[in-house]
Amino acid sequence: MHIVLGLIGLLVAIGGIAWRINMAMRGAEIVKDAAETAVNLPRKMRFQAKANRQRLSSVEDPREAAAILLLGMARAGGEVTAQHKQTIRTEMERVFEVNAATSEELLSRAAWFSANVADPVDLVPRMTDFLARRVGPEEMQNMSAMLSVIARVEGEPAHDQSLYLHRFCQRAGLN
Repeated sequence: MHIVLGLIGLLVAIGGIAWRINMAMRGAEIVKDAAETAVNLPRKMRFQAKANRQRLSSVEDPREAAAILLLGMARAGGEVTAQHKQTIRTEMERVFEVNAATSEELLSRAAWFSANVADPVDLVPRMTDFLARRVGPEEMQNMSAMLSVIARVEGEPAHDQSLYLHRFCQRAGLN
C-alpha cells in the first residue's frame, strides 16, 4: 500500500512541476509579446501616420474636400452634434445642388477621410490648396460663407473655429 501511495505522491509531484513549468512558459510568452509590441510601436505609429496622410491624399472630388473642411469646422468647436451634421448636409444641398442622399454620402466620406486627424485645423492647408487648384474665387467665397454658417450653428463661433476660418481665408487668398 505504501508503494501505491508513494507512486501517487510522485505523480502528483510531477504534475505540480509540469503545471509550474507550463505557467512559467505562459508568463514568458506574455513578456515576449509585450516586448515585441514595444519594439514594433514606432513602426506602427509611422505606418498609421502614413496611412492617414494617404487617406487625405485620396480625395479627388472638390465637394469631398469641402465636406472635410465643413466637418473640420464643426469639430473645431468641440463635439460634432446632430445639428452640425444637419446644417452641413443642408449647406451642401443648397450650394452644391445635390440631393439628400449625395449630401449624406459626402458627409460620411468626409468623416472617414478625417477620422484620424487629431487637430481639425491641420486639415485647412491641404484641403484649401486642393480646392484652390480646382475651383474659382467665387466658389472659394461660397466655401468661406458655408464655414461661417457651420461656425455659428450653436451661437458665436468658438476661438478654434474663428482660427479655422481665418486660416482658411488666409490660405484661400480671401483676406
